Amino acid sequence: MQRSKTKDEILAGAPHGHEEGEVAVNGIVVFLAALAATCLLVFVICYFLRGGMQYFVEKTNPDPTYWQKKQMSADAKGMDEKKAAYMRAKDKPAPTEEMEIQMQLDQAVQRFPQPRLQTDDAQDMAAMHEHEEHMLNDYMWIGQPGNRVTIPIDQAIEKVVASKAIKTESAGGGAQ
Repeated sequence: MQRSKTKDEILAGAPHGHEEGEVAVNGIVVFLAALAATCLLVFVICYFLRGGMQYFVEKTNPDPTYWQKKQMSADAKGMDEKKAAYMRAKDKPAPTEEMEIQMQLDQAVQRFPQPRLQTDDAQDMAAMHEHEEHMLNDYMWIGQPGNRVTIPIDQAIEKVVASKAIKTESAGGGAQ
């Protein structure tokens, strides 16, 4: 008579964790290494491109920009911002016409009004309906006084219907 195997005997002969044919650990390691190498290569390329662009900008434009001058003068002299601005203004040449136009544009942009937003939509809708009712139900001059006048919509409808009725009666009366 054969005895049945215990759980430990069954597990001792079985592979642990996964089937070796379905997961290739070597492939995963190679992929991760290639990914890390690619990331490092992209980083090095970006670093040298940035350095090359900075060198090109410094070579083609040796004068520091306005903001660089502002930072350098404030840092180098150890002054507060008002004193540094005074020193920069003292060293500036007389403004050209282009500079004056730019300053005027800057001032105009600073004075530009904020957008008017709708604050109370219910009140705005009521005002719009009131205006529409006024346009439909009141007498008004259009253009110069004495030129044309609008009449309330109800009267206009009655006049149009009456004129159509007169036309149909006169057309119908002549045919009999």
